[in-house]
Amino acid sequence: MRIKETGFTANVALPCRIFIGANRSVAYSGIAMSIDTGRLSLNLGTLHGTWQPAVGEDVWLELPMPVNVESAKAKLLSVRAKVAAIEQKPDGTRHLELTFRKPSFKDRMADSKGPAVPNAAVNGWEM
Repeated sequence: MRIKETGFTANVALPCRIFIGANRSVAYSGIAMSIDTGRLSLNLGTLHGTWQPAVGEDVWLELPMPVNVESAKAKLLSVRAKVAAIEQKPDGTRHLELTFRKPSFKDRMADSKGPAVPNAAVNGWEM
């Protein structure tokens, strides 16, 4: 018996944060525009600061998942990603294509500041 993997694609407009640097100390805000099984399209807007994204660069992305049911716990999609493509739009905004392999979903804390620790002792599951 063979199980066939099915992909998915979702067009969204969800706020997220992207962290850079060896210890993920610098954060930028963005909007996730579409996501599928191994790729995410991110609108960074106009960047203010010294960071210039480069193809092949590793980044850390955190995307709070929307919750519309009271009994559901808020989840945070946390993933290490690689910049696959950069597109400069005529209006000055930058769009990044990020690729990733192993996303994990963690419980989102209400007072969470900064990136989640990948090996944090919270209830979570991986795709």
